[in-house]
Amino acid sequence: MQLFHRKSRYSGKNYIKTIIILASLAISLGLGPNFAEAQSQDPGTFYKDRTLTMLSGSAVGGGYDGYARMISRHLPNHLPGKVNFIVQNMPGGGGVHAANTLYNVSPRDGSVIGLLQRGVLTAPLLDPKQANFQYDARRFSWLQSLNSEAGLVIVWHTAPHMTRDDLMTKELTVASSGPATEIFPRLLLNLFNMKLKIVSGYKGSAEAYMALERGEVEGRISTGFDKAILTPWLEQGKVRLLMSISLNKHPYFPDLPLVMDLIKNEPDRAIIELLLAEQLAGRPVLMPPAVPIERVIFMREALGRMVKDKAFVEEAQKLNLDIDIVSGADISDMINRVYAISPDIVARARTMISVHE
Repeated sequence: MQLFHRKSRYSGKNYIKTIIILASLAISLGLGPNFAEAQSQDPGTFYKDRTLTMLSGSAVGGGYDGYARMISRHLPNHLPGKVNFIVQNMPGGGGVHAANTLYNVSPRDGSVIGLLQRGVLTAPLLDPKQANFQYDARRFSWLQSLNSEAGLVIVWHTAPHMTRDDLMTKELTVASSGPATEIFPRLLLNLFNMKLKIVSGYKGSAEAYMALERGEVEGRISTGFDKAILTPWLEQGKVRLLMSISLNKHPYFPDLPLVMDLIKNEPDRAIIELLLAEQLAGRPVLMPPAVPIERVIFMREALGRMVKDKAFVEEAQKLNLDIDIVSGADISDMINRVYAISPDIVARARTMISVHE
């Protein structure tokens, strides 16, 4: 992925002209001088010496929270004056509680930034009856993602499966640690007729990997790359990777076949894009809807400087947090595409990942 760099259209004479238009429009609509003044404030002036809120959609100590707190430590170095962040953890509903708050409660002036679970992007489409969704993902102000994820088909070295094609003819038993980890196995099983047997009931990903090491199963179809476990196994030749379940090539696995290579028609492509959209978003950073566009651009550019900063890169490496930047524009484009998918195809996608008794 490439860093998102965009020269602001709201600088110099163009900036002043745009703000005058916005302010005049606000007054003509009867929105009052306070609204016009808020919109006309230069982003640098607005953010200077301000205390901002970082809304973390997970509990303290998790992977998402690690990224949120790292941003809160380093982003102030790329904002004017002495900026501080207050980190507010808001776990619940797989990020839905935080998404609802960011959408409906948080001020829309650019003073609140959220880092939410990637599942909030498409959950209203894929699981509409399971949560109280009070947001429209298309309307958030998407800033960037600090990394993208790639699902993997992993087999133990004693398994007979040597390539992706073997999954079409030889049954592979895979460990599952919950409904979310069964989405990809069921997708491969139901959309591509791969010979998979899903063994459920493991309490977490660590236990599922232990089952693989103990020989209880032959493989694992992951939602991401667990570096701590898989790196030494790959180095020791204990596992093989057969396929990447992602929309694009991942920097770690540039030569690994993609699930996208198996697509034979456009409806199937739409299903894959819908189910893998959250993988692209990885660790999404966003603001509420309707934040003034010049502040969105200003913050995107500040984040772009942050991820190049030596201190930020060194801390990410120390904390073992992968950095693979996805632009806010790319995330927004992907969301708009998947929400434009026809209801019939969305319903078929839900069927593909559901449990069939």
